[in-house]
Formats: sequence, C-alpha cells, structure tokens
Amino acid sequence: RRTARRTWRYFETFLTEADGWLAPDNFQDTEQTTRLARRTSPTNIGMGLLSTMAAYDLGYLSVDGMLRMLDATTRTLESLERYNGHFLNWYDTATRAPLRPRYISTVDSGNLAGALIALAAGLREIAGRPQTLSQRLAGLGDAADLLATAAASTQGSALPPQTLNHLNRLGRGLAAATLLEDPHDAVAAIDNLVPPLIAAATVWDGAELRDRDVDVAYWTRVILDGVRQLSIDSSVTADQLERLAARMSALVEAMRFDFLYDRRRRIFSIGLSLLSSLRPMKIVTCLVSVVSGVFKHRCRRMHGPHTDLAPRNLTARKPWMLILLPFR
Repeated sequence: RRTARRTWRYFETFLTEADGWLAPDNFQDTEQTTRLARRTSPTNIGMGLLSTMAAYDLGYLSVDGMLRMLDATTRTLESLERYNGHFLNWYDTATRAPLRPRYISTVDSGNLAGALIALAAGLREIAGRPQTLSQRLAGLGDAADLLATAAASTQGSALPPQTLNHLNRLGRGLAAATLLEDPHDAVAAIDNLVPPLIAAATVWDGAELRDRDVDVAYWTRVILDGVRQLSIDSSVTADQLERLAARMSALVEAMRFDFLYDRRRRIFSIGLSLLSSLRPMKIVTCLVSVVSGVFKHRCRRMHGPHTDLAPRNLTARKPWMLILLPFR
C-alpha cells in the first residue's frame, strides 16, 4: 500500500485543470532541471482514470473527489479531436491539440477502451457499495505511515531534529490509531492527535523546505485533509454515477475498429497514420494489443467462434486496482 500511495501522489499532483485533467507523460526531477512533460497519450489518460478509481477504492479519495476528477477528464476527452472515434496518439495537454506526427495506435486505443469499460463497470458498482469509514481510515493510515517514514531521518532536512522526532511519533501514532478494531474508536484516537499535528505543521510556514521537508509537509497536509474527509457525507447520487458511466461507454462505442482490421489475414494493423493517405501501418498480431480482447464483442465475431476475446468477471476483479497495486 505504500507503493500505491506514492504512485497516487503523482496523479494527485499532476492531474490539474491547467492540463485538462489529462495525465502528463512524465515528470523529470534532477539536479539540473525540473520539468513536466506536457503531453499525453490514450494509454496515459487511461492510467490516470484507472488510478483515480483505485485511489477511491484504497481510501485516498472520497467519492465526491473521484467523481469530480473523472467527470473533468471525461469532459476533456469529449472535446478532443478524434478520428472514427479514436483518440490520436499524442496531445499537448496545455492546448489539447494533437501532436505530430498524427496517427492512431491500435494498442493505445485498446488500452483506453479497456480502461473506460472497467471504469464504467466500477462506477455502477460504487452506486450500490459506497465507500466505508474503514476504507477512509486505511487510506489515512497509509499517509500517516509515510509521514513517519519521511520524518524518521534528519538527513536532507532543514527542520529541527526535535520537530522531525515529534512528527515521526505523531505519524506512528496516527497509523496505529487507524488500525483499531472499532472504526469509531479509531476516529476518536485520531482526533486527539490532530491538534499537535496542526501545531507542529506551523514550523515550516514561510520556511525554505528541502527535499525531505517537502515530503514531510506533503504527508502532513494529506493527513489533515483526510481527517476532514472522515466526517463528511457524500452528496453523490447513483444517477450521477450512472450518467458518467454511460458517457464513458459512449466513448468506447464510438471507436470503430473495422478499418484497422485485416479480414484476410485475421489480424489488426498496429495503427493508422493520418499523414499518409490514411493507409494502415504495418500489421501485427492481435495478441500484441489489448484491443484484441478487452472490449468489442464484434472483434470476437471477426476472429471466429473459437476465440473468446471478452474478459470474465471484470467488475469483481477490479482491474483498475492493478494500476496502483501492480504486485498485489
């Protein structure tokens, strides 16, 4: 779960309105430069969407926060330039314009379509199984554990050692409190630890923070935000979740794959260049691409009755969880 929470930090930080709520391709942080790659692909977008739902399942994000982020990304997707329903392989996240060379990747389209199908199924499941207090406590516990880890050493920190020691103890105490058997006892124990955490957090007001201090401040803020979420009831309705699921399903249904499929050779092309008279790019086996199996029942018909291309029990397996917990 530590790995999951650190992974979500990337998306939590860089999924922003400035980039249309589209997941950027990468972030480079070196001694020489700090740079965000403001471009994205259908696969990146799918990973950002799935990570958002995984964050909800793990208790890092409320249902209101999840719906707000998923809806914002979906609105951007609905506005992007497409070809036969397919999203182009690269977009500038600042302008939302396609990048050159303009082409469609069968693999990337399959990745995004699969993500959208999983998300639609997940949204419908959430309508009948809302997030529990135990889920939110578990998410808070992960942040508290990471605060304790960040404050466990004075190396690379400008904060006084006694402050770091105090924050380490508070992090460990909060993490332990979230594990109490009765969730209401856990909330009461957490409430007792919040005031000293707020007081400790004032030490970096206006201070120049080093790398370790940035982590300490980040996890402290996450904990305080998470504590506030423990007592907030959701305002999201089943109808809102269903409408968003329907919009995601519509994006998948709009993707035509027949022009990418070679019926004679019974395989998909790797994609389509929009700069070369719309001729398909080189042929690859359908096994290379998620498009072969995740979504369209018509693909199964093209491949014949002996090939089962449809996933089984998609919702129960919660495939979006694989994004934040790849080794779970």
